[in-house]
Amino acid sequence: MVPPALPGGAFGPAALPAGMAGVPGIYMIINCQGPTPATHNRYIGISNNIGNRFTPRMSVVTELGFLAATMGSIYVVWGSVKVRNHPLAPWVLTTNTANNYPPPAQIPFPNWGGGGWTAAVPAGGGAAFTAVVDGNVINLEHLLIRFAMTRMGAGGTVSNNMLMVPFPHPMALGAVGAQPLIVKFRSAGFGPYPPFTRADTLTPGFVW
Repeated sequence: MVPPALPGGAFGPAALPAGMAGVPGIYMIINCQGPTPATHNRYIGISNNIGNRFTPRMSVVTELGFLAATMGSIYVVWGSVKVRNHPLAPWVLTTNTANNYPPPAQIPFPNWGGGGWTAAVPAGGGAAFTAVVDGNVINLEHLLIRFAMTRMGAGGTVSNNMLMVPFPHPMALGAVGAQPLIVKFRSAGFGPYPPFTRADTLTPGFVW
């Protein structure tokens, strides 16, 4: 998204990153202008077309005259979401690489390459991004925001003020049919952050 520098100190229009147009799913904007992860800010969002969501933002970048150096420390990662009901074994141990907070270092996770997964696609039009998991309606955007800010150990701040409220497991501990919610997040490297994988478990009756 960095506007290209032009002769004489001017710069051209900002443009979408390659591969963003037409993609549905989730995205995260990370402003790394602060000196440490504890000073970085994140905005986490959803769209049924991430390219369309970002296109008007490009004109704002251009019109407000953000310098290339400023935009160069703001990163965007985006990707897809899959969900499934709680499956039987076998499971695979997921090793948490970067930002290992809190422990444990490994989390059993259903086989990503196995069957039973369903792609979750935002509906658009301002509708909540939800999916039914183990019979419960889960707000995936809310879950992702709380996971990113409380379970990945990245620190910093978040601009999604409305959805930073605690996310409780929808069922009580010991309730009939209650299963844990297990979340796995994988990211490519960007800026000061190396590629990482993080998984964690939200037990019935507990809150993220």
